[in-house]
Amino acid sequence: MGEPQNQPAAPPSGRNLRLLWWLFNQGLGHIGWVLVLYSIVAALTEPWVPLEKYATFISSLLTLFGVIVTAASVYVTRASYHRPWTTNKRIVAPIVIGACAIAIFFLFWEGQLPVVMVNGFAMLGLSGGLQRLIPTNPQDLTA
Repeated sequence: MGEPQNQPAAPPSGRNLRLLWWLFNQGLGHIGWVLVLYSIVAALTEPWVPLEKYATFISSLLTLFGVIVTAASVYVTRASYHRPWTTNKRIVAPIVIGACAIAIFFLFWEGQLPVVMVNGFAMLGLSGGLQRLIPTNPQDLTA
């Protein structure tokens, strides 16, 4: 009775999983904006060689991770997911839509867009979709 028994590790709490999901989502969206803005600056001036060396790889990798998480989200469907946040509906979505419209204009004007910019937009879209999948009840992630 005095010796501790070996117990299996407790699974991560729903709150911790929710925080990790939120951090991944926010990171994905912010990196997407950085890549879009970098692509604009690089197109108007000249690419920054140290970043250009890794930007395509990093943006592609993060896009694939986001797609994997989005695809995997079908396994955690619950009725308690967030509706779109008011800030996203009123501020973020119009900015993203406007930025995409401008990008489409330049796509037709120039005939192409930098791959890094396209991947940045993809991450923005994935981030928005994933944000609505964050459960309102932390227990939904561990059930």
